[in-house]
Amino acid sequence: MGVTDSGAGPLDLPIASVVVACRNEEAHIGRCLDSLLEGGYPPARLDIIVVDGMSTDGTREIVRDYGSRFPCVRLVDNPARITPAAFNAGVRAARGEVVAIVGSHATYERGYLVQLVRHLIGYGADEAGAIARYLPRNDTPLGRAIVVALSHPFGAGANVAYKLGVDRPQWVDTVSSGCYRRDVFDRVGLFNERLIYSQDIEFNARLRRAGGRILLVPSAVIEYYAHSDARGFLQHTFRNGVWVVLPLLHTHVFPMSWRHFVPMAFVTALLVGAALWPFLGAWPLLLVATPYVVTSLVLSIGVAVRRRSMAYASTLPPTFAALHVTYGLGSIWGLARFVFAKLRSSPPSAAPAVVAKR
Repeated sequence: MGVTDSGAGPLDLPIASVVVACRNEEAHIGRCLDSLLEGGYPPARLDIIVVDGMSTDGTREIVRDYGSRFPCVRLVDNPARITPAAFNAGVRAARGEVVAIVGSHATYERGYLVQLVRHLIGYGADEAGAIARYLPRNDTPLGRAIVVALSHPFGAGANVAYKLGVDRPQWVDTVSSGCYRRDVFDRVGLFNERLIYSQDIEFNARLRRAGGRILLVPSAVIEYYAHSDARGFLQHTFRNGVWVVLPLLHTHVFPMSWRHFVPMAFVTALLVGAALWPFLGAWPLLLVATPYVVTSLVLSIGVAVRRRSMAYASTLPPTFAALHVTYGLGSIWGLARFVFAKLRSSPPSAAPAVVAKR
């Protein structure tokens, strides 16, 4: 594959397949498809595959309507109704030399796919990914606090380059909505369908183990619409925490980094401090909670000053706490499930041999 760029002239681009996984997304799928169709990639070289998990709302009708108007849009069924199965169905159906895998809860800035493909080829990368800009689904004080928490180093951990942005392309461990060379799937395999979640992180771990390289491209931008209600946010966060641990049941690689386990350690320390209160008093709990509360307040005030809205000083601290505690509890629950599954799968220990006495 080769790419030439003559400045303002047209680009010589390969056929690119874009896999859009969705289920019951009638409120978002049109906006997602519009952004891909209007993104500047040559329509004759664009292959959009919407892999639908048998939606029961109007999603399928919307996609069929787009397909009738745009020959590059196709609908593929995902009867398994899980994300990795959708990814794999899309990869199998792909016609392109490169395959981008995206979500339907996002829009893609103009030039997104062009930039990823150009950098994928120009840098000799195996996967390229974009900067993710988080936006609230509903523009409320809580919605705005949630998107800040999800993209802040204190909220999301140390490795948030793909959320905060970078000045130049850089090699990273993982990216959001990756664009792959087609032959990567021949070398590494498809997505692990035993992982209902975290399948992209696990795939990237296998890709790196096989010698693959992942590039973050700052000129490609995704706008991701995060949950703006407390229930959706907490459910999503708890699930993410659970699936920090559960992949270990279904893969031979260790896909997570130490930062994924910090919330579990934090919540465990809080629980231990609370359990010791009757015996040692409040100081073990305060030893953990006080530095956290002070740090959260200072950082929240800093965000409020930079964004010129003091509302963040009151909404961010509880949002940070909800994010970390819910994620940590999810990881503890995931660990309990992991241990229980291991105990169930362990063969019973052999009975000691009986030696007959003479």
